[in-house]
Amino acid sequence: MASASYRLGGDASVGVSALLEVWLPGPQHGSVQITVDIALSLRGGLAVPDAIRRWQSALMLLTSPIPDALGGILPREADVTHVEIHAAAPESPDQGHTRTEGLLEQLGLRIFGQPTDSVPRAVGQAMRVQGALDEHAAGEIVLDALERIALNCGFLDPRTAMNCLREEVRRRSRR
Repeated sequence: MASASYRLGGDASVGVSALLEVWLPGPQHGSVQITVDIALSLRGGLAVPDAIRRWQSALMLLTSPIPDALGGILPREADVTHVEIHAAAPESPDQGHTRTEGLLEQLGLRIFGQPTDSVPRAVGQAMRVQGALDEHAAGEIVLDALERIALNCGFLDPRTAMNCLREEVRRRSRR
């Protein structure tokens, strides 16, 4: 149980949501831990590049002001050290019928090819970070997490799609 937590956005049932948790020192760890958890919950489709942009923007937004906002209770050298991204496509009624497609269709994961198994309705990846993230660093974190998610979902060789996505993120960062 976190010492303090704050949810930004909704309850993660639909849309973009973020959860900030601050863990004070305890028997399991001797330092303050700040966790930023960013989630996309999809009702309609969203292309992978759009999800990357949303995750990237959320990471930049949330990792910068957190240590400043908590400056009154944390040491000046406190930083964000752990981020997680998630995507969920829960089964839900949609205009009179039940939505059955999962992340494969709703997040457009077919760009990675054909999975060896069924893709789960929710995926996520945790990453360690060192403080505030700029556009480049946030993009790299998201791309690394997405590649791990693709591999964990049974896509055997996501390299071609990942190379295209990396190039698109780099091109966008140069603008």
